[in-house]
Amino acid sequence: MPYGAEIIIDIGDTVLCDFCNEDFTNSDALGGLLFQSKGVCPTCEPEFMANVKKHGEERFIRDKPLEFESFRAFILRIRGGNNTVTVTTFNTEEDYNHEDRGKDGG
Repeated sequence: MPYGAEIIIDIGDTVLCDFCNEDFTNSDALGGLLFQSKGVCPTCEPEFMANVKKHGEERFIRDKPLEFESFRAFILRIRGGNNTVTVTTFNTEEDYNHEDRGKDGG
């Protein structure tokens, strides 16, 4: 990597909503969905779906839990055993906007 650093954190079986950060690690709550790469919990799902429909973004829903599958089990299934989070740091704003990444960070 030409600059900055990558830190890989193993979060084990921890399951948090990517929107409200509610902890579902020990929950049997049903519902939720995967929107692009974000886990939307059962609590956030109704309001989230209203906004998805309002903006015509249904195509970004990647998956939903199986019938009677808890949000926790759903997220762990989606991960497929890869329970790591990668954090990338940069030394300066110039490093972040490096020509290989582009101004939008992509």
